[in-house]
Amino acid sequence: GGESLPEDATLAITATTSFTGPTATGTGDATLSFAGGGTGCTFSSVAFVAYNAAPPCPGGREFPHGLVAFTVRGCTQGAALQMTFTAPQPLSLATEYWKYGPVPPRGSEEWYEVDAAAADANITFTIADGAQGDDDLTADGDVTDAGGPALTAQESEPIPAIGTTGMLVLAMLL
Repeated sequence: GGESLPEDATLAITATTSFTGPTATGTGDATLSFAGGGTGCTFSSVAFVAYNAAPPCPGGREFPHGLVAFTVRGCTQGAALQMTFTAPQPLSLATEYWKYGPVPPRGSEEWYEVDAAAADANITFTIADGAQGDDDLTADGDVTDAGGPALTAQESEPIPAIGTTGMLVLAMLL
């Protein structure tokens, strides 16, 4: 038979604050993690999803790793979450974090840039429960968001290397 817990036993349930999975664009495995929010704050859903370009993100931005859609529940109402998206390979320092969703005070849905910092393969940003970035705009202990690291089309193009002819021309100029 199965063993039962003593009546005074408690189960420790740990919050899930990190999720790793394949990107929707096939660039490899990415991770979304967060810190803050209180002791019961945990991911209830996370998915790496494709960017379908409707409506298009301004400035011809591209999402090389697609988007990440997530919901975090059980947080302290109004708490700020420090989010980190870790890409499968290093990000350009020009990488921005863009999301589509309601913007206060009107609540109209549009693309906007979230204040973020890119370094190595990570881009970090903060979303506060009930503030811009939380799709329900309500300080209710739940944060729902979808967005991703973005580059303009020019920034995502590789820098061309100088060929042998170009090197000879440069050498002659010197």
